[in-house]
Amino acid sequence: MRGFWKSLGSLSIGLALGIGLGGASPGVADVVEAVIAQVNEDVIYLSDLRHEEELLLRQVQAQVLPEKQAEVFREYQAKLLDSLIERQLFLQRAKEMGFNPEPQVQAALERIKKENNISSDEELRAALERENIRFEDFVDTIRVQVLQRMVLLSYIQPRLVITDQDLRDYYQRHADEFRTPEQWQFYQLQGPKDSTLREAIEREVLSMSPSPELQAKVASMEGVQFAAVGPIAPEQVRSEIRQALSQATLQTWVGPLDLNDRWVWLWFDRREGGAQVSFETVRDQVYERVAQVRADQARDRYIEELKKNSFIRIYCSNLPEPYRSLYEKNPNCMQG
Repeated sequence: MRGFWKSLGSLSIGLALGIGLGGASPGVADVVEAVIAQVNEDVIYLSDLRHEEELLLRQVQAQVLPEKQAEVFREYQAKLLDSLIERQLFLQRAKEMGFNPEPQVQAALERIKKENNISSDEELRAALERENIRFEDFVDTIRVQVLQRMVLLSYIQPRLVITDQDLRDYYQRHADEFRTPEQWQFYQLQGPKDSTLREAIEREVLSMSPSPELQAKVASMEGVQFAAVGPIAPEQVRSEIRQALSQATLQTWVGPLDLNDRWVWLWFDRREGGAQVSFETVRDQVYERVAQVRADQARDRYIEELKKNSFIRIYCSNLPEPYRSLYEKNPNCMQG
């Protein structure tokens, strides 16, 4: 069930959760029907904000580790009211354009049920309730997302012109990101931090390459260990060892490294992968990346355009903390 939100598409986390994150204390829900913002002919109530906070709280409790919940809850507090305002702008635009979201909402629900091996709406409702999420809120979140997506696509698609040269330019700028997975194979020799033992290792062992003879020699040295490591991805290697190997020549010993209470020597045996993947092979992947960047940029422009052409007022005197402090310098803030 924790993969539900990923099933809804590649919208931002604020949209995927259906909320902007609030900063009110969890569990505090003193609802007062005060108007906190006006967006053209529609208004946003304090109860709307509190409702979003409750939705967020339930989802954070279900999806975030306990020690991270407070941090995640606060992370988006500055975006909550903006999220509500932008949502209202999109819904108004969707109404003007006569969009019907229901077929896509039902398709999204069917896809989610299929991906999670759920056979009915009743089973989905029960699964959501186990995560403290109301089915109606879940469906409404999807509906809002669908409408937002429909509005955005109507604006973005005619403007999303991507040439082959655009793709090639992006590929060249990000060439290092298009390589086959790299794998390392190395040997690790380690022993206690004893000066006499270190001298013996450097004199009697490091003149040898990894071999049965080396293993036999090491076996006669008390506290010394020798092991093969890999194949392994570089990012899985301890940072000090990864740094040493990244600067090492193949088929040579590196060290000693001072790691805690032990000396460590490394033999970089083999490096595989890391080859450049041709543009034609990753062309579709490059297109997806470029399209996403362009779409994000167009979305930001469109939101600014909607805001510029709309009547927006934030009634700061009706906002609780921390929202009042966050918006008191906003040009749309109205006191009193």
